[in-house]
Amino acid sequence: MGSSDHAVVKYITAVTINDYASARNSDNILKYDWYKADYPSMEYLHSAVDWFSLLSVYPDSIDFYSAFLSTVRRAINLCVPLRHKQGFSGIKKMASCSKGV
Repeated sequence: MGSSDHAVVKYITAVTINDYASARNSDNILKYDWYKADYPSMEYLHSAVDWFSLLSVYPDSIDFYSAFLSTVRRAINLCVPLRHKQGFSGIKKMASCSKGV
């Protein structure tokens, strides 16, 4: 990395159904509540990682990416609470159209 203060790491996280398997119970599906996430703690956790050392341990890009995702998932699991997903009953309520004729 250069010495510029504009150096940025951009990543996109792809989440599969297997990532949510541990968040399920028998009756309800839980999902991450991103509105109540503790973003400062997530930032702290990511800033505490020695990324250069991690890169030296995992010089292969696939292995490093796997370690990177593990770090991100750990921070998500620690800092983002789960909530019950609102279900859809499949029944639409019809608006009343009577005009009192």
